[in-house]
Amino acid sequence: MPSSDTRDKIVAAALATFVEKGVASATLQAIRERAEVSNGSLFHFFANKQSLCEAVYLEGIQDYQNGLAEQLKQSGGARESVAAVLRYHLEWTERNRDRARFLSERGYTGWGGDLARQVDQANTALMSTVSAWVRRHVAEGTLKPVSPEVVVATLLGPAQLLCRAWLASDSAAAPTSHLDELVAVTWRALSA
Repeated sequence: MPSSDTRDKIVAAALATFVEKGVASATLQAIRERAEVSNGSLFHFFANKQSLCEAVYLEGIQDYQNGLAEQLKQSGGARESVAAVLRYHLEWTERNRDRARFLSERGYTGWGGDLARQVDQANTALMSTVSAWVRRHVAEGTLKPVSPEVVVATLLGPAQLLCRAWLASDSAAAPTSHLDELVAVTWRALSA
């Protein structure tokens, strides 16, 4: 029986192939060959290219959101949390360039079935953490009383645009080179 290491190899090969060739042009054969696994191993874990694409997407979202939630839970003051979240976002993107590119290009396009449910659960869990963080800092008087959705858009929107530009170009400055500016601008927008 194929192991979870085999599954991980297949997912990593799929991500590399999707980024290199695009999802539409990627074939299961190319992914299987890159992963150096048999057809049986590939189909043991994934029924088709769509299920493999969904696994790559879901694992990327979960990895990113789990780390982001940890930043909100660990940081002390509101400004420190803003800096920690932005640093995490920029560093995660730099460390996971292919994964970030895939998530950015694929986006959430109305996935169906089980994936939609799992993505909704991940989003709900993250927003619960964000909401608790916002309530705490609004009560302390350090954040403006705005909705968690607006906080997320204000906190991550500019960083995401910066990262997308970097992902699309090999010549752009690394996102982390803009960290201090992003923290200053974001903090001005959110602080009470």
